[in-house]
Amino acid sequence: GYAFSIWGLLYAGLLAYAVRQALPQTGESTLINALGWPSFVTLIGIGLWIITAALDMKSASVIVIFASLLAILLPMLMLGRTIRTTSLLDRDRMLVIWPLAALAGWLTVAAPLNLITVLTAYDALPAMLSPTVWAIVFVAITTLVAIAVSWVLRTLAYPIPIAWGFVGAFVAHQDNNPVLSFAALGAAFVVIVFGSIFTFGLRRTK
Repeated sequence: GYAFSIWGLLYAGLLAYAVRQALPQTGESTLINALGWPSFVTLIGIGLWIITAALDMKSASVIVIFASLLAILLPMLMLGRTIRTTSLLDRDRMLVIWPLAALAGWLTVAAPLNLITVLTAYDALPAMLSPTVWAIVFVAITTLVAIAVSWVLRTLAYPIPIAWGFVGAFVAHQDNNPVLSFAALGAAFVVIVFGSIFTFGLRRTK
């Protein structure tokens, strides 16, 4: 419940993003034109994920959530320079970049979590490592991806949901798996620190 409560903020941001495009005086911009269809695909994917999860279609849910992540994240990476140099008070930063970066951040942490959950359910994790170690490997990979993407986008809207998800894992596993729990907490700290450095120290750098 704690971890998924972030969807309230994500939905609010996406509603603002939708209203931004619906207003007659919105006009066109590079970011709106370039991210319109990718965001549409991602939102359709999120809806499909809810259906596949409800129907317990485990493999399909993994495909859908990774496709949703890539549909929005790859275009944002290609627009990295435009995103970095958009001013803090620009409407595109507040009503396009922040909502979509936050959504991409949540999907960045949710997609590998979905994958390892499905692999565990199918008992498909290689026996060379324990499930806890595999989970920590996934946390480490997600952290590296988060750092790399944060360096390109340089907006805190992206790493905050990732750190939120890691803290959720810390809370959920504090009693039954303290090793994984504190690994997730450490990852949350690292993601926020690097995200803050990139955002406030390097954001204006082209």
